Amino acid sequence: MEHGNCLYCQLDNGNYDFGNDCCMVRFILKVPTKTMRAGYLSWWLQKYGKDRTDRLKVLIEKAWKERVEENKKAALGFGKTQGESKA
Repeated sequence: MEHGNCLYCQLDNGNYDFGNDCCMVRFILKVPTKTMRAGYLSWWLQKYGKDRTDRLKVLIEKAWKERVEENKKAALGFGKTQGESKA
């Protein structure tokens, strides 16, 4: 998955700046269950409003599709799996 341009996303070290959409997308992709992800989206809707939450949903969907494609390629032997080094 392509990370955002912020320092936190470039380092991909578990730190997030929730002022940045890229960090919020990266965070939600690491949340383990669909129910928990839905809970965060509901909370964000209340905290940040409909416009930002709708924008985040679009970005999350795009990132999720990229992740699925990467994992398909990795399963076939083309590319890296989620846990492999970026080096």
